[in-house]
Amino acid sequence: MLTGKNLTIKYDHFTAVKDVSFEVKPGEFFGIVGPNGSGKSTLLKAVSGLLSYEGTIMVRDENIKTYSSKKRAQSIAVLPQRIELSFSYRVIEIVKMGRYAYQKGLLKTWLPKDEEKVREAMDQTGIAHFAERDIQTLSGGELQRVFLARALVQDPLLLLLDEPTNHLDISNQIKLLELINQLSRDKGLTIVAIFHDLNIAGLFCDRVMMLKKGQVQTIDTPQQALQEERLKDIYNHDLLRGDHPTLPVPTINIQREMTNRAQLNWEPGEDNQGRFTIDFNTPLKVMGNQGMRSAFEWKDHICIGQLPDLRLVKKRHKECSMLVGKTNGRSNCIVLLLDGKITEPEYLTYFQTVLLELARKTPDQAPMPIYIAATQKGHPIDPQETICWMKTCL
Repeated sequence: MLTGKNLTIKYDHFTAVKDVSFEVKPGEFFGIVGPNGSGKSTLLKAVSGLLSYEGTIMVRDENIKTYSSKKRAQSIAVLPQRIELSFSYRVIEIVKMGRYAYQKGLLKTWLPKDEEKVREAMDQTGIAHFAERDIQTLSGGELQRVFLARALVQDPLLLLLDEPTNHLDISNQIKLLELINQLSRDKGLTIVAIFHDLNIAGLFCDRVMMLKKGQVQTIDTPQQALQEERLKDIYNHDLLRGDHPTLPVPTINIQREMTNRAQLNWEPGEDNQGRFTIDFNTPLKVMGNQGMRSAFEWKDHICIGQLPDLRLVKKRHKECSMLVGKTNGRSNCIVLLLDGKITEPEYLTYFQTVLLELARKTPDQAPMPIYIAATQKGHPIDPQETICWMKTCL
């Protein structure tokens, strides 16, 4: 549908986009992400005809440099972050402006087909009930739906979104993008969108193109593109990748830069019900097989339970500590404390290591509380070295 080949865009002597090539498939929701100044908006302006460029941009195998202004308006629609209006208009008047490219002759004629397109777009975007309202009285979310309707009445092949949800609250962001995504599926509309929010891009985009200093770093699905090492290189900051709890997409979390961070410490305690606890001086991300409301929780203590005559044996290796609770010489709880970063799959690997070693060495051992807890701060923990050490402790 949309192809860019060897695109270079300059502002005077500054090269904003350098030798960028990409291909967007028909009906695809294609995202462009990257830090400020990476060339995202510049690239979109070139596709929409607002900037000159070197290279080739094709829509349906036709070079857009051959497009007349009218054909460009019929083929490509743009939904920007925000549109400032100098005059007051009714909602329906704004939407009708999208049909201007289809008017013919000096005396423009409004046809039944034009009216049908306007009504259809207003129904699709849910704005028909305030068609007569003044545009100045609308909320941010309502405004974006009005301008989306105006873009849709152009009957475009391609819809360009320049951070369309940037000034909206989270509820209106999701509503607008769900609507756009549904329209893309229903109408076969091809969408190219700029996003700063990597989580939003991961939720809605089929593929993303990642830019840095005007150059392509990768084009792939969000699952493949949004890798921690690549994100760190592009954004020059540690970003933590996780898995969405209900969808097969990544989630990206910001990591604060911690200075003078206290070393992880713990001490045994007892709650008001007489249960044995292990209390931490900083919250830890915990995976365990008892007393958990979800697979992972942030906790400032772990409740082991009522275990008479419990004696804790502490073993330590670099940033790792293992606490083995023993009663009469037999193990009855195990807590692995890690002062560093580990991934969620590594939590599971450590947990399985404990289970397998216990089954191998003490096959008659009754089930016991097992917890894996990490600060998720500082340096990544080496899983291979940690597992080898764990096996010597169990």
